[in-house]
Amino acid sequence: MIRNFRKASFGLVMVMMILGFVGYALAGDMTVVGTIGDDKTITDEAGTVYMIGESVKSEEVVTMNGKKVEVMGMVEEATDGTKTIKIEAYKVVE
Repeated sequence: MIRNFRKASFGLVMVMMILGFVGYALAGDMTVVGTIGDDKTITDEAGTVYMIGESVKSEEVVTMNGKKVEVMGMVEEATDGTKTIKIEAYKVVE
């Protein structure tokens, strides 16, 4: 009985570690150049849409509807493919 419990516990720990690494792989710092939409998004030149996450810099950027900007920040991708960027720094390109 104890041996089965140890095997199950080890298996559970391994699954948790793998899921942790997958989540880490889907998040990272990026630079995105694109146009700010009026729906709190930025669309890059390839057509990829990023939701603008909450941060101090994001609050400034969302007011720049229609402007082309270069933003730097943490990008996270949800399981449904939605990408969100939490802007840490930006500059207006145009």
